[in-house]
This record gives sequence, structure tokens and C-alpha cells, in this order.
Amino acid sequence: MSGLRARAAGNSAWVSRRRRLRGRHPSSWRGRSGRECVGGRTGPYAVASMRLRRRGDHWLLVGGPVPPGSAAITIGSVVSVRRRYAGDARLLRHEEEHVRQWRELGYLRFLRQYLGAYVRWRRAGFGHQAAYRLIPLEVEAEAAADRFSAAAGEGAGQHLT
Repeated sequence: MSGLRARAAGNSAWVSRRRRLRGRHPSSWRGRSGRECVGGRTGPYAVASMRLRRRGDHWLLVGGPVPPGSAAITIGSVVSVRRRYAGDARLLRHEEEHVRQWRELGYLRFLRQYLGAYVRWRRAGFGHQAAYRLIPLEVEAEAAADRFSAAAGEGAGQHLT
């Protein structure tokens, strides 16, 4: 059974909504979430509002794109963080360490080391989460976050005020 037919069997509303939206511009889509979005639009397909601000030597994008299951991601000098984690000082210190690593190694060397280590750990039989935690650049960023937490006398997940 194809994916569309399987969904149709379990959720006919989904299929009819999908057919209605086919060929229409995303700005005209409406959903049930009621979430306030850029341009006053609502719905799951509208772009949520984001806040970009300068923070020391990098940019912090609050509410920006973050991979599923992650609180934040750093690419170059831009840290994109989910809104609910924007005040987590330990997480931001972890991401600041990645900004330093990107600057020190450059884009190609950073990506080669980061992705290369992840692939090696996966090929060695480790699952996603274990392979991620064993990446040397992640270990280094976690150590920096731990030092920050210890120096500030904070526990994990402490929020800025």
C-alpha cells in the first residue's frame, strides 16, 4: 500500500486537505495551530517569527530552524536556537564553543571532522545519539559548557534572567 493510500485509510481529512492545498501558494495555506506567524498568517506551513540579534562574536537566531530533537544548531557564526531554550546559559555556552571551532577550523575542516567522526562512529555500530555524543567537537563543546556551569555555580539547564 502506498504512503498516500495508507494515510488515506487512516485519515481522510488529511488527504482532502492535501488535495485542496495542491498548487496553492503557501501564504494562502491555513491550519489549525493558531500560531502567530510572520505577516500575521497562521498555520503549520507559515513561517514562524524569528528574532536575530548580535551576541558578542556571533549571531543568535531565536526561533530559527533547528533539526528535530535538537535544542540548537550552530553553522559558522550563527546559532539558531528554539525559543524555549533561548535562556539556557549552558546550552548557549556549548553553542558558542562551536562558533569558536568553526572559526578556528574553517568550514571545510569543521565539516570534515564533525561529519567524518559521526560516520565513523555509526559504522562502528553506535546509534545516532551515541555517535553524536562521541564526536570530538561535541565532547569539547560539552566540556566548555561544563566548565562554564561549574564556574558560574549553575546546574544544567539554568536559565538567564
